Amino acid sequence: MFEIKKSDIEKNEKKIIAVLNEQYTQSFTGNEPLTAKTISISAIKDEKWLGGAVASLFGNTLHLSLLGVEQSHRHESIGSRLIEAVQQEAMENQCLYMTVNTQDYQARRFYEKYGFDVFASVEDMPFVGTTKFYLKKQLSSQ
Repeated sequence: MFEIKKSDIEKNEKKIIAVLNEQYTQSFTGNEPLTAKTISISAIKDEKWLGGAVASLFGNTLHLSLLGVEQSHRHESIGSRLIEAVQQEAMENQCLYMTVNTQDYQARRFYEKYGFDVFASVEDMPFVGTTKFYLKKQLSSQ
């Protein structure tokens, strides 16, 4: 018998990635195992944090999981510079795609301004009356 329980995220992620890599290398012989990489970028002025971005690289895709700018520093191009830095990381890692998700009350137009297109949406998620949008951007031709 086995049990289902909460576990240490780092250990759990490492084991899941190992299992997925095993499946990947068995399915596509000759390919190296995939590695996950997390990227963290911050905007700093006079040692004060103004904003930041966190993204995950896996395979040919970079997923932007978090991007935020302090309210008092919005409209100073900090978000723009962060998204450009994240995209540069994606390109340096030979990513073909970037993905992000956002709520209807957040930054959909911001991401569309930077070339992201909505490919899916779910109404009433994560709250009734809101819509979650999933966006992607192709970085280079396949």
